[in-house]
Amino acid sequence: MTAKLKPAITAKMETDLTYEELGEMHRFFDIFFDNIFSDWTTKETIGRNIDMLNELYYEVKDIQKTLQNNHRSVTAEIEESEYYY
Repeated sequence: MTAKLKPAITAKMETDLTYEELGEMHRFFDIFFDNIFSDWTTKETIGRNIDMLNELYYEVKDIQKTLQNNHRSVTAEIEESEYYY
């Protein structure tokens, strides 16, 4: 009876070892591909943020131009009013 149990235990051990090897390989591929896709997603997010910042930059530049034009206009009006009064 002991002889029959020994092969069963050995077979169980081999199954466990094979399972662990497959588990490690699966884990490797899971981490590897997860990193690829998460890196890709992060890259896309960074790209969208850069696009939004560029758009904001040009909006700020337009606002600065408008303020400079308004400043010139107001300065001209002040100088004209000082001339007449």
